[in-house]
Amino acid sequence: MALMQDGFFDEGSDRGEAPDDWVKTPGKEVLYVKAQGDPDRKKIKTRTVGAQKVDIKLDPSSTGRVGFENNMARYNLLRQSHGKKQYDLENTYLETHGKADPNIPDGIARIYAPKKYQPANVSYGASGPSMTYPDLAYHHNVSFLQLRRAWNFCMAYAKKTSDRKPVVDLMVGLLNLQPGRSKALVENMLFTPGAVSAEDRTLVFDRLTWMGWNLVEGPPSNHRKDDPGESFDDFKTDTYLNPIHAGRMQAIQTLNGAIENMTRQVQSDGLISGKLTVDSAASKLGGEKYQATVNSLRSAFQGIKQFNDEPLIPFDPGMWEYVISGEDARFQLRKKEKESA
Repeated sequence: MALMQDGFFDEGSDRGEAPDDWVKTPGKEVLYVKAQGDPDRKKIKTRTVGAQKVDIKLDPSSTGRVGFENNMARYNLLRQSHGKKQYDLENTYLETHGKADPNIPDGIARIYAPKKYQPANVSYGASGPSMTYPDLAYHHNVSFLQLRRAWNFCMAYAKKTSDRKPVVDLMVGLLNLQPGRSKALVENMLFTPGAVSAEDRTLVFDRLTWMGWNLVEGPPSNHRKDDPGESFDDFKTDTYLNPIHAGRMQAIQTLNGAIENMTRQVQSDGLISGKLTVDSAASKLGGEKYQATVNSLRSAFQGIKQFNDEPLIPFDPGMWEYVISGEDARFQLRKKEKESA
């Protein structure tokens, strides 16, 4: 369990699993990505192979990240995209899965959709680079490491000062938990850790790791030339990201800046060991110096709140270019071409 009973994230790298019922945009039949450095400007085609059966729970009493509103949104999206193709998609599904299952549980809506799209093999010329692009990945804007650092700092600050507001604001703003639920969880983690169930700790862990507002779907890290690792993955600067996400990206940049400032401060004061462990007993943590840091974090958490129920940004081929350099051929975010003088 990555989130321990004392309320801190451990030093492990386990990220858990993205929720199965994620609100995603279905894959399209064919997508294209132009290759930089290819004299013929050939294209990489991606393809959808087969169909999948999707059972969606439509229970108004559902709570949490995979609640009724999220599930209904996903159901309506799939119906809008594939409703007229249900007969063909079901038959495609049955070709590889056998006969239909006539029993659909109460409260479940079943729909058939194309399988998640995957790029096909690509070859550039008879002896040029070739690659298999196996799947798409979820890239964090604010890194998984920094998200956990922010959490651990807020918990340490609460233990030192008894000020629960920063970590409650984090839960409400970043994780989309209700204020009452957040306050109860914080109280239990601070004073009666054993009262926080493994299920609740998993809920917090999954939300911190996989909230859609912080994720962009793209090529897997080993197929990216510009993957930043544990640093900020800025999908706004010089890319072809849809302008509709501008406000969201600005809020994310502000959040990342606040966490980076906090990180530099606790490292400078020697309050952090390893990557994540913050000393909740350190006297400096309770001083006035950290009040501005806390205020900056709380403001950043609140800035995310208006976006915290948004799904991840699905793969957009217009954002990526395939860069060929010698034997190395990988994707990177597409940069805007410089205007000629």
